Parts: sequence; C-alpha cells; structure tokens
Amino acid sequence: MDMLMAVSGINMKTLPFIAQGGFLNEIFIFFCIISFSPLIYFASLNITRDRKNIKEWMTMMGLQSSAFWLSWGLLYAGYIFIMATFLALVTSSHLVIMTGYFVLFTLFLLYGLSAVSC
Repeated sequence: MDMLMAVSGINMKTLPFIAQGGFLNEIFIFFCIISFSPLIYFASLNITRDRKNIKEWMTMMGLQSSAFWLSWGLLYAGYIFIMATFLALVTSSHLVIMTGYFVLFTLFLLYGLSAVSC
C-alpha cells in the first residue's frame, strides 16, 4: 500500500477533435466510408466467381491454396491502399483540422482491409 501512495499522477492534455463546417461535412465523411462498399461487393463477387474455375485448374498445375489466396489478397489490398490514400488526402486537407494525414490514412486502410476480410 505504501508503494501506491508514492506514485503521483499527472493529467495529460488531449487535443480535441475539431472539424470544419457542420452537417454537410459529416455527410461527406459518411459517404467516404460507404465508398468502400462497391469495392468490397465487387471483390467478393469477383473472387467467388473466379475462385471456382481458376482454383481447380491451378491446383492441377501444382499451385498451393496459400499462394492463390495471397495473390487475391495483395491485389485487393493494393486497391484499398489507393482508395485510402485518396480519401485521406481529401479528408485531411479540407474537413478535419487537428488530425493528421497518417492517422486518417491508417483509419481508412484498416477499415477497408477489415471489410474485405469478412
């Protein structure tokens, strides 16, 4: 108990999240997040259609399933990387003041990758 009494805490300052504008900017950010939906739908539709035909042929030629899924994963990770870069540039330059580009890019990238993995 004496060790706990010797520790003193400091309140750290946290910067507020400040956004420019009002309701229209919130709608724009919502549509930025929703913009991943067509990409995810296309990815899932394309992968399931092509997977049925191509995977059997590639397995006959000696391709391992991990290489097959890695190729699809890298392809759509590249698409999401490009889209996250664009969305982070647009959002960080006009809409969000106190949050940096890298934080927004990471947010959009991780959201897109998690949506594809479902």
